[in-house]
Amino acid sequence: MIAMPLEQTRRKEPVAFDQLMEGLLHHAMKGRLDEAARLRLRDLGVDLERPLLSAYPLMTLLETVRLCSDLLHPELPREEARYRLGLRALEGFRST
Repeated sequence: MIAMPLEQTRRKEPVAFDQLMEGLLHHAMKGRLDEAARLRLRDLGVDLERPLLSAYPLMTLLETVRLCSDLLHPELPREEARYRLGLRALEGFRST
């Protein structure tokens, strides 16, 4: 009898689920994403012309946060801009 593994070895990568991306993009950034920003997001792998994917690679989330915080609060130091964006995204996430 041949022993079969119960699970195949899978490569596990951290991901950001759609609820987090929705809170960030559809709530925190609502009305703040012009065409240039949408194109930059598409280059990152986030196409807002289509429904959000169920999950995105962690690096996509991190780059999206960087872009959105720079757009939302260009006058603030990067850490403060990310903090404020995070607060808005959490409020949006809570409403999803």
